[in-house]
Amino acid sequence: MIRIVCELNDCSEEWIVKLHVREHNHSLLSGVEISLLAAFRYISPEDGERIKLLKRPILKVSDILNVMRLEKADVLSFNSRDVRNFLSKESVGGGEQGSNHDVAELLKTLKEKSERDSKSFYDFTMDEDGRLENIVWIPRNAKQMAENFADVVVFDTTYRLNRYVLEVETAAEFEALWFTIMEQHLLSDDKHIKELFKLRESWCPVYLRSYFFAGMASTQRSESLNALMDFFMTAQTQLHEFIDAFDQVVGSRLEAGKIAHVRDKLSTFRSVTSTKFEQQAYDAFTGYAFNLFRQQLVSSLEYVVHGEKVSHHEHMEIKRTISWDSQTQTIQCSCLSFQFTGILCRHALRALVHFNVTELPQQYLPSRRDVCTTVAKRSTPRASF
Repeated sequence: MIRIVCELNDCSEEWIVKLHVREHNHSLLSGVEISLLAAFRYISPEDGERIKLLKRPILKVSDILNVMRLEKADVLSFNSRDVRNFLSKESVGGGEQGSNHDVAELLKTLKEKSERDSKSFYDFTMDEDGRLENIVWIPRNAKQMAENFADVVVFDTTYRLNRYVLEVETAAEFEALWFTIMEQHLLSDDKHIKELFKLRESWCPVYLRSYFFAGMASTQRSESLNALMDFFMTAQTQLHEFIDAFDQVVGSRLEAGKIAHVRDKLSTFRSVTSTKFEQQAYDAFTGYAFNLFRQQLVSSLEYVVHGEKVSHHEHMEIKRTISWDSQTQTIQCSCLSFQFTGILCRHALRALVHFNVTELPQQYLPSRRDVCTTVAKRSTPRASF
């Protein structure tokens, strides 16, 4: 550093430089190195707007810096810490801003969306202190999907489900396996375990099989949704940012649906089982639902029927009970797979063949799985050779 000695003049009350040593007692920094000092770092208004724009898709700070380095030929007047401080200041605000600013921006965003699209809806209530109490937002596509698929409320019971094996389809199987495990690990008298068993209908997925979940209670489905949401939003995402992030999530899924729809239309049907069931499902279901159905149909070839019981040829001790009404053309299986997923199970399909049923009854081609209820309507049949 340089050395400067100053002295205060009592008469003029001015500082007078008495000594100025220009020689530094350290190596001088280059222009690039100087830009790394806090005193020389800054974010211009233009760069600030660019950072906020790039942050909207929930880009990481490192990604924002990489993009801006490419745009500015690797010359930036700020670093990652400056960007984080800038974004923190923008999100929190000061004075009367902060959380109130976030709510104001949220209501402003929803108002603008409803003005642009009359089919979207939002409403809110305020408490006695004038603070936001409740808010509801229904975008256009949510209304359309509710009309096609009705309301589906999913309770995520998959927390750490991949940490243990749960290959049971009936309550009887679960309870038998439960008591076996209790005896093996000497837990039969454990108070906590006893209380947990009493509440089994509240946490064990097997007791939910009589309700339609479209397979969304699986571990894979839950993890896939969580990964998708994490890509577009973080724990620091504010309310008004959440709306835009949610739109991006829905938009990405709609785009994926359109791509899958086009792929389905261009696909060629190749029968695996040579059954009318397979052709019916191909004509009616989306590609995803058809693949689920085909898996069950192929698996059904491994099962045998004895009266009202269906068993796998290698595990004859495990039986499923089938009930078939030829007059109403309805079939029920004790595994409740159709009620749970909307796809007929392998046991029911094997029983239908056993009962000489050559075509699937119409009620087992549900509209929830039909290609006509997807967002992208099918206007032409898929290719078939």
